[in-house]
Amino acid sequence: AKALAEEGAKVVVSDIDDASAVAAEISASGTQALALQNDVSDWESCQDMVAKTVEKFGRVDVLINNAGVLRDKTFAKVELPDFDFVLDVHLMGSVNCSKAVWGIMRDQGYGRIVMTTSSSGLYGNFGQTNYGAAKMGVVGLIIPILPGVLFLAGALYMLGRGSCRVKQLVDENPTLRSIQARMGTGCRCHFRTCEGSKPGQGWLRVKL
Repeated sequence: AKALAEEGAKVVVSDIDDASAVAAEISASGTQALALQNDVSDWESCQDMVAKTVEKFGRVDVLINNAGVLRDKTFAKVELPDFDFVLDVHLMGSVNCSKAVWGIMRDQGYGRIVMTTSSSGLYGNFGQTNYGAAKMGVVGLIIPILPGVLFLAGALYMLGRGSCRVKQLVDENPTLRSIQARMGTGCRCHFRTCEGSKPGQGWLRVKL
């Protein structure tokens, strides 16, 4: 949120807990910010979040799906409510928030959606069957809807520790170069186009 504010974006900080301190810090730097308290696992709460964002700023240009929780245990010991909870926040949270802004971005003819995945989903990690399933679910969410994001000028990004997919060359984009600098030299970005896409469209692959 702070990095986006530094780039001049008007920022909405939404959390299941009180996010007013972060929003106040951003506002103090001279950038407009709005704090909201929402539950991404609840569809109506996500709709409310987007409605208040549009009421305040008039549009939604970027959505970052970064809500997450952990309930790490071996599969033998994990309780099903904890398994469901992790899936609801990571996977359904990404579904709910993306669905809530989808029509707005479509009507604008512009939008950017950032998904957050993990190598725990792609390769597995001990004690994280719930988290890994949720994060691989995010990958499975993205791939089938790629043809539908072409009207957003190739608007789907995916970030994750380990490996992800591709969108635009960092060294051709000052903003992405700035983000890469903040993330450190371990960040690697590559470009890959989707079948049937126009020049400049594809995925952003970020490997940390």
